[in-house]
Parts: sequence; structure tokens; C-alpha cells
Amino acid sequence: MAGQDLFNLPATNVAGNDLVTQNVGMKWKPTAHAEYGLAYEFPLTEFKDVIDGRLQAEAIFRY
Repeated sequence: MAGQDLFNLPATNVAGNDLVTQNVGMKWKPTAHAEYGLAYEFPLTEFKDVIDGRLQAEAIFRY
């Protein structure tokens, strides 16, 4: 188990463990100084490792 971007450990015997993911989401910019985003990431390959699906959120504030 390599951990993908969640953690990083040395891994051996990983041949054939390809991971491809997809994000689907949206952003909302209510003002010129604020931006919010929400996305769901899921694997497209049978190999999932630690990513079986996850929700990502972001908030950006500009000044």
C-alpha cells in the first residue's frame, strides 16, 4: 500500500496497481473576495488503495 496522496510509505510489489481517479465538483464565487468549491473524487479503476471515494472542500478569500 503506497497511500497515494494521503501518506507516503515505501512500497514493493506494486506492478499492476494503477490508480486513476475522477473529480466532479463545482465552484461558487459570491463576491470578488470569496470563492468556495466542493468536489467528490472516486476511482475509475478497480484498484482503489485508500481512495474509495472522498469529498473535498475549499474556501478562498482574497484581499
